[in-house]
Amino acid sequence: MNLTILDSVEALARRVERETGKPLQWVQAGGMPGMVEIKPASPEEAAHTIYISEGFKDPEGQHLIACKCYQILRMYQEEESARMIPSSDMSHFNNAKMRLALDAGDRPDLAKALNEDEIVKAWVFGVVNQLISQPLDIYIQKAIYEQMPDLHKIRESVLEQQFQDFLSAQREEVRLYSPKTVYDASLIMNAVYLTLLDEVAGTSFMDRVENLPQRRKIERLLKATKATEDGGPAGDRARTDLWADFLGIRDWYEWVPYGQSGD
Repeated sequence: MNLTILDSVEALARRVERETGKPLQWVQAGGMPGMVEIKPASPEEAAHTIYISEGFKDPEGQHLIACKCYQILRMYQEEESARMIPSSDMSHFNNAKMRLALDAGDRPDLAKALNEDEIVKAWVFGVVNQLISQPLDIYIQKAIYEQMPDLHKIRESVLEQQFQDFLSAQREEVRLYSPKTVYDASLIMNAVYLTLLDEVAGTSFMDRVENLPQRRKIERLLKATKATEDGGPAGDRARTDLWADFLGIRDWYEWVPYGQSGD
């Protein structure tokens, strides 16, 4: 596979190999939802795998590779026996459906949508993916900001797109056609995430936001999040659980030992 990456990203990849004691293998793969995916090596595996989509493009792809490398480094801060990843099975999906059924109330449109599993999965797993990724991504974006200055413009462009998605998700039509649990959870998490990025990663997104709903809840979760310590991967899990408990969605996923989730 022909892939050219920036010198700083190449140096980060070499750091992953050095600090984890396992090489990276690069695989081009089709049918991926994103441009870059990873499979960190389990104890019995010889190498980490970085999957590169056929649709890989610069400059966003460089930033994604850096993010995935930092994910591996973060995971390997823990001993093998302590490494955990999130998992959601049918029981968690059913928990979410029951919660969303309470949102339907006298809204026949939502009640009808809850009978369509693909629609519900998009709602539920969208929120879960956001929940399990943003607490860790705060650390990753801080690391890129501090340690990879040549990626600053690329990182700012990627985060700007996330910010625009955040603004789009606040549109009234999105609120009207979303379950309240899903809409509120996504809004609150995004606001806390962007505020923390502003504080640690050289951005100023929240200065551009006016009339933000759920502001009191956002401030409460932000304060609780800032009261937690870094704590490495265990700290990431603690912050994820903190957010989930606050939002009432803790039974939408569970933590399982890496390599035993069935994913």
